Parts: sequence; structure tokens; C-alpha cells
Amino acid sequence: ERDQLVRGNSALEGSRSAAQIGGPALGGALVSLLSAPVAAAGGALFFALSFLSIRRIGRRESLPQRSERPSRLGRRVREGVRFVVGDASLRTVCLASAAFQFAFAALMTVYLLFLPRELDLSGTAVGLSLAATGPGALLGSVLAARLPGRFGHGAVLVSAAALGDGVFLCVPALHGSPAVTVPVLLAVSFVFGAGGQLVNVTVMSVRQALTPTGLQGRVAATITWAGMGTTPLGSLLGGFLAQEWGLRTGLLLASAAMLASKPHSLSYV
Repeated sequence: ERDQLVRGNSALEGSRSAAQIGGPALGGALVSLLSAPVAAAGGALFFALSFLSIRRIGRRESLPQRSERPSRLGRRVREGVRFVVGDASLRTVCLASAAFQFAFAALMTVYLLFLPRELDLSGTAVGLSLAATGPGALLGSVLAARLPGRFGHGAVLVSAAALGDGVFLCVPALHGSPAVTVPVLLAVSFVFGAGGQLVNVTVMSVRQALTPTGLQGRVAATITWAGMGTTPLGSLLGGFLAQEWGLRTGLLLASAAMLASKPHSLSYV
């Protein structure tokens, strides 16, 4: 039910976060111990296992008697877009998602070059640094079941976005041996994971609560398309910044852009 959305999303995202905790560390270990192609093949195997797991879902669905004509399908897509554009809160979420995904793609492009080239981290250390996002996301999922009801959705969204995204601003200043930098990177990933997951679960619950049942899929698709559609351009920007400005400056600019993408916008939710 609508009043169970936050708790339900918290449980779903918590289980997903728990499954992701060991992934980055495993990937880094596979690259270091075996090779990058073997690590990529391992990722493909896990995708296949995911596919088989989804096939095991036994819930019966009522399907339409005949497929929709293209014109009908196009009209339904437009209805979803119009609903998002016409609702101030959903429009804000959509724009903030697009800006964040653009900046995050730029950040990760530079970040994954920065760690081995500037900080001289091994593949295992890089994977370990990223792995802390999983426990952080698990904590964020738990907090998402409690904090919005206590402090309000808007306050939680802005605070979590500012903290989770802003922590990356300290990364370009890192120097020294892995014994110094890796613990800091672990803390950064943990805070980013907690803040990001808290925002994700809260935004998802707001979106579902504001959307009629018949439009849920189309609204989710519209916001996802607007967000993920910007990632290729963000990755291109990240590569350009790294090449023209250097890894440290490029990382700083991408981190600042990511911080600016959400907190101000989400204050209108």
C-alpha cells in the first residue's frame, strides 16, 4: 500500500546493497590475480545468473488480449512524459536525476583513472576502495525507513544529497601511500553509498506516492530515461576534462558538478 512504500523500497534496496558489497572487491581481485578479460567474463556469468533468477519469479500476470498498435503505444508514452512535466515534484526529480547522472558519469570516468595513475593503487586496492559503497548503501537503506517520517522527505533529501555527493570534493587533494589513501577512499565510498541510497529510496517512494497506479511504469521509465540518457555525454565530458585539465582538476570539477546537481533542486520536492 502507499503507506508501506518507504519500508518496502528500503527492504528491496537493502537486499540489493547487500548483494553489491562484495562485487567491486571481487572484480578488483579478479583483475589482479587473473586478467581483465577473465573479470569481464565473470561479470557476464553473473548477469546470466541474474537472468535465470528473474525467470524463476512465478507471479501470474494478466496480459492484454492483443498487442497495442504503435500509435497507441506512442500515446501512452506521451502521457507518461506529460504527467512528469506537469507535476512540480516529479519534474524536479527528473531534472535532478538527469543532472546527477551526467555529473556522476563524468566523475567515475576521471575517478577510475585517478586511482591507479595518481595514487598508484593496484586493482585490488581500487576494488576495495569502491566496495565500501555497498555497506554504505545498506546503511542508507535502513535509514530511509526511518528518517523521512521523522524529519520530512525534503530535509532528508537535501541533507543526504549534500553529504553523500560533497564528500568527493576531498578526493583530489589525496596524496601519499595506499596505507594513507585507501582508508580515506573507503570512508568516502561509505558516505557516498549511504547518502546516495538514502536519496534513492526516498525519491523512489515520493515518485510512487505521487503517481497513479496506471502511470507507475511510464513515469519510472520517463525519469530513468532522462537520467541514464545523459550518462554517455557525461562520460565524454569526464574524458575531456581529464585530458585537457589533468586528473586532479578534472576530478575536482566533476565532483563540484555532482554536488551542485541535486541538493538545491531537491529542496523543491
